Amino acid sequence: LYRQILASPFGRALNAMRQNESGAKSAGLNLTALKIWAILLAAVSAGIAGSLYAHLNGTVSPQMFHWSQSITLLTMVVVGGASSTPGVFAGTFLLMFLTQYLRGFPEYSALVNGLLLTLFVIFLPSGIGGLRLIRPLKRGGTVGSKSSPG
Repeated sequence: LYRQILASPFGRALNAMRQNESGAKSAGLNLTALKIWAILLAAVSAGIAGSLYAHLNGTVSPQMFHWSQSITLLTMVVVGGASSTPGVFAGTFLLMFLTQYLRGFPEYSALVNGLLLTLFVIFLPSGIGGLRLIRPLKRGGTVGSKSSPG
């Protein structure tokens, strides 16, 4: 659903607003209406996610949400890459795997989150989704072949 929304003219308008707000305004986009619709879309998504979370757990209370959970969610997005949906899934999978692996050592969980967040912000700001996992083949050659000079 969200991929279809992002591919629509509305999604392209949101992307234009994100990239260059003054350029989008000069192109004739109503930024106020776009921002309101973006907030509405985010609120609907959060409402659906919250209702599914409450249904899964049977209850919701403020004690269920700790500040470290916000840091974990932020780390998932940064590690995966905020502009790549498959990257965010990969970052989530990686952090959930590490969280389960370090379940017996909860004091190291925050350390790993902080370390990953710092390393990815410094060395790979576009996250896993920004990596090119498959390099395009060079024209006229194959992978692993050596070309002779001349």
